[in-house]
Amino acid sequence: MGQLSITPEPESHPSSISDLADYSFSPTKPFEAFNVIREEFAKCSNHPPARYVKTFTLSTWNPPPHPLRLQGHHLYLTLTTLESETFQLTCHTKGFYINKCTKSHFDPSPRASSPSSSKATFYHSLFQLICSISPLFATRLSETWSRALSPSLPDFFSSIPITNCTPAYPWLVNPPKHTADGLRPQLAFLLTGSVTAECLPLARDWADEFAQVRELPRKTLPERTLRERLWNRLQFDFTMAATRSVIACNAGDVPPLNPHEPETAWTFVQNNMLISRAADPIAAYDHLGGAVAARAIASKDLTNIKHLNELDIPGVYTMGSAVVDYHGKRWIVQGMIPGIFRPPDFEAEAAKLLAAIDTTPKDDASKESEPAGKPQGEDGKHVDDEAEWEDVEGSDAPEMGLRSDPQFHKLAAKVASGFNLLEHKVTDLTGNAHQLWLSADIHGIKATDGRYYLIDLYRMTPLDVLFLKNDFKGPILNEPPPNPESVEGTDSDVTQVAPEYPHRFTLIRSEAVSAFKTYKFRVFALDQLTKRQKEASEAPSDTTDGETKKSQPPKANGAILEEDFKFGLNPDACVDRKSQPWETSVDKDEEQIATVKELSSFVRQQLLPTVVQELCEVKGLPADGKRVSDLLHSHGVNIRYLGHVAHQLESAANSFGVATDHKDDQLVVLKANIGMLHSEMVFRACKHILNRLLEQSSPAGTSHCISHFLNCLLGTSPAIPHEADCFDSDAQWISYTKEGLQAEIVQEVRSRYRYALPASFFSERLSVTKTQMLRELCTRMGIQLALKDYQLSEPVVEAAPPPAHVHSTDEEEASADSTPIAEGAVSSSNKNKKKKKSKAKKPATNFGTDNSIATQTFSPMDVLNLLPIVRDSTCRSSVADELYAEGRKAFHAGHIGLGQELCNDALTTYEQVFGSVHPEMCRHWHSLAIIYHQLYQRALMELTEHNDRLEELKLHVEGMKVEVESYVQLAAQNLRQSVIVAERTLGLDHPETIQQYSDLSVMEYTLGNTKTAMRYTKHALDLWYLIYGPGCHPNGSAVVTHAGYLTQTNLEASKHLRPESIFELSQVLIGSFYGQSSGKFAEATLILSQVYAQGARKDLAVRYGEQASQLFKDRCGADHEQTKLAIQFTEAINKSIEAQIKGDEEKSARLAKRLGLDPKRAATLRARLTASSSHSTQTNGRHQESIKSDLRVPSSSKPIASTSKISYPRKFDLNSLQTD
Repeated sequence: MGQLSITPEPESHPSSISDLADYSFSPTKPFEAFNVIREEFAKCSNHPPARYVKTFTLSTWNPPPHPLRLQGHHLYLTLTTLESETFQLTCHTKGFYINKCTKSHFDPSPRASSPSSSKATFYHSLFQLICSISPLFATRLSETWSRALSPSLPDFFSSIPITNCTPAYPWLVNPPKHTADGLRPQLAFLLTGSVTAECLPLARDWADEFAQVRELPRKTLPERTLRERLWNRLQFDFTMAATRSVIACNAGDVPPLNPHEPETAWTFVQNNMLISRAADPIAAYDHLGGAVAARAIASKDLTNIKHLNELDIPGVYTMGSAVVDYHGKRWIVQGMIPGIFRPPDFEAEAAKLLAAIDTTPKDDASKESEPAGKPQGEDGKHVDDEAEWEDVEGSDAPEMGLRSDPQFHKLAAKVASGFNLLEHKVTDLTGNAHQLWLSADIHGIKATDGRYYLIDLYRMTPLDVLFLKNDFKGPILNEPPPNPESVEGTDSDVTQVAPEYPHRFTLIRSEAVSAFKTYKFRVFALDQLTKRQKEASEAPSDTTDGETKKSQPPKANGAILEEDFKFGLNPDACVDRKSQPWETSVDKDEEQIATVKELSSFVRQQLLPTVVQELCEVKGLPADGKRVSDLLHSHGVNIRYLGHVAHQLESAANSFGVATDHKDDQLVVLKANIGMLHSEMVFRACKHILNRLLEQSSPAGTSHCISHFLNCLLGTSPAIPHEADCFDSDAQWISYTKEGLQAEIVQEVRSRYRYALPASFFSERLSVTKTQMLRELCTRMGIQLALKDYQLSEPVVEAAPPPAHVHSTDEEEASADSTPIAEGAVSSSNKNKKKKKSKAKKPATNFGTDNSIATQTFSPMDVLNLLPIVRDSTCRSSVADELYAEGRKAFHAGHIGLGQELCNDALTTYEQVFGSVHPEMCRHWHSLAIIYHQLYQRALMELTEHNDRLEELKLHVEGMKVEVESYVQLAAQNLRQSVIVAERTLGLDHPETIQQYSDLSVMEYTLGNTKTAMRYTKHALDLWYLIYGPGCHPNGSAVVTHAGYLTQTNLEASKHLRPESIFELSQVLIGSFYGQSSGKFAEATLILSQVYAQGARKDLAVRYGEQASQLFKDRCGADHEQTKLAIQFTEAINKSIEAQIKGDEEKSARLAKRLGLDPKRAATLRARLTASSSHSTQTNGRHQESIKSDLRVPSSSKPIASTSKISYPRKFDLNSLQTD
């Protein structure tokens, strides 16, 4: 499915501020954020794109014969105009012309342009030719051209092609309408010019292309930029080719190289790429966990390849690699190393082993093995015309032992330095000792092109020893105590047995290794400082002949150099191998093993509490499950510790006593994070279960499998699979029920995360977050559903009588494994009726009827597509990152011009490397917009300070006004581009996209586009509800509150004084998350009272003021400062009301006395005069206030990235409550 940019245009959608004030935070419309897509499609249907011709295809006479090619014929086209005339066109070197061909007769000679002329006309442009034969084409083309020049044309970045990244496909899309297009199946000929398979372009040599790009010069800045540009483009081309190849292999379009072996062992070669499954067909990883370990190994291998590419070590090469998850299977796609398919020379291998254990002296052996007649190079080594394939490091088979090479050992040392690995000793089966920098599982290959390649880089970090020791078969966290009444029963004993972790391939993340290295260096530095201080205090003063000897100054003026710090880890420490043909020295490696154990302890005792502490903070609430995973990974904590994090958060929540100060707010955040962790564990369990089901199902049953799984997990009615002939009736997913799926999810969570889900999760947490669980499953598994309002909650409907044609017996109703079949769904044939009845008797084929499917939440027709999830080894641009970092430093140092120049150069480099539409571009546009907004705030503050001396600094003030305007315009421009690119590359509902919408609303308000800013705020709020669910995310309520602050002076009186105002909406959102007895809700209530007091609705101000006073009193006590402030504010409003009433009575009495009227009539007349004059006064006042707002000091000097973390004002100016 294609993507659609939904950035609202101010001109195309008429809106008002009341859109946000009237916004109903209703949990019954979770898919409202995608209404823009519906509006865009409805708009397209109301105004369909203009048709210029009826059909335009390649002619069946293509390709031109060779004699005509020599005469200048390139191509033949068939065109049917809107006037229903068909023409055959020739593409000639002289131009385009109409020929005399028909469907059955070939005559490419030119036809006369008109009946009165016998001379043919050549057109240099195809548009000119069509305009000459079709007046309707010329009319439609002129209309399109005029629309393209209109100012309401969408932004340039919404239509520019995406060249260097995969677009973000929405998970809810409109069902496509398939139309006939004769040109669509002919594009292959247009692009390649091939009519047979033999004429297709040759496959690309990926290994050679990657090697050549890596060998490009990189001394100057332009050379580095060109090298990174070519590298990233090549990586993207490889990823796209890998994705297409995996889809073809999965569909059976590519024959395997080894069809006689099991399907999981099949290997494919497509487009010079080696494609295989991440499985364990030969039981090579049986001791680690089999196929589950193979999937983890493939992921680690790709991660380490990406890290090695970032290190960019000269002389070390890797293959292009990608991991594709598709249809429940994990595919590994790699480029082919030169010489990989050459048959191995077993005799040469045996000779090398014999030479290793031979007693012949080294010099004699080298002379005997020296080939005759071979020239020698400068270094004395033999130079062959073509190098031989050689495995120079590691071991590819246990019986062949280990290998090591001196030349490769030097390269491996550089790799080990980047991965913080230590040189260690390994002894093979022949008794020879090898010094290895890398793990023995990693293979170094000297290919036939003479280059050194590294493969199987999955073990580049040490093993998590303590996890295997404590958690592999350890207890389940949060496990309820067993029932004492059933302890003696056999079944209860079985249920209390903790399941094993699925695999033993539990490595530590590289981020944890980096953090551990920093920790060890800090310890080393403290030890060095302590030692130097001790030596300085104990050192005696040396004197000779009355002259004091000057002691040598310490190295580097006493500084502790990083070069003096030695750090490294043994990747082979404590590794369990199957049929291990080598052994490590336990005595000498005792210190290395102790370091690995210390690292594992560091993860559990230092990094894990850091994550817990961050999640305990009020600001540490992730937006969705993906952000939770990113948070753990950024701190070096593996996903398998999700259960530990949830358990520690629960312990922190239980440790709260009586809620005082802001502890109740923190407790709310803690509970929200615990629920988020529970949902993330359930999602990952569902992902593993659904992958297993999809892997076992046929491609024709994919939509049925997914829809039935979603019905079992999220549906509101009993999940009954739909009967169809396109899948096997004995598929595993058919027998799934809601209860069975929930039990399997609980067991999966217990096994993978060592955690017991609360018994109330499915009835309480999942029941209110079904939309968010559906979004997680679709976005992270590549599922695209039809865009409609799915009924995920129990509908309230009246009881209806059953259909007259449905009959059920008492026996059928009592059976839980059979489903009645409606007679209307059965064929009139007796034979078909027997088949239906026989199928209904089988428990495994519990199919439903068409009527039962109509009641299902998800149907197979709702599943529109299954997209591959692709991970590649693309790296960041080091050149652009360095330029941007220097630009930020210049901005912070006050060098504005230099900072702008460096940041603009960085953005230009990003665009050259990645293209204009890329996630890196949108992130840095957003960051640069924040910097410009900070400059705008600083310049505005200076302008306000100089405004007091306006006369003497008039010229300087005018210049500063221009500077302020330029900053805010640049910030808004960067943010608009950032939002569009974020929608196209990150996703319509990505958290970064939502944050950018919130920041863009601030910019639009600063520019005076209040209505547009309100629409952006409302859209951001809809997205927050979609991805987070009921109890809106605090960022959503903060966005609304900030919007209220910004628009107080621009709201009309009738809108501003309504109860459903922006601040009241903010109060509702805060109460939905923190609760109506929390401190945040009390502050929001006090703010709402202040807003009504400013708007002259003092009755509502008193009501909300009294409510806030009571909340503060119950929460903090009567003597607390906030309680006193709220009470004082309420009393001031009451006094103001009394004074206003008394003043009105006195003024009415004076008016009655002066005009000689009745006091009541005089009061009515005065009220009318006051109401008529207040409107004009308010309008003029608002105009003056909008002018002054340009010179007002902003309320916060923080960057706009922090506008979602707004602190509410705690004081209010009581002098603002004035009477008439």
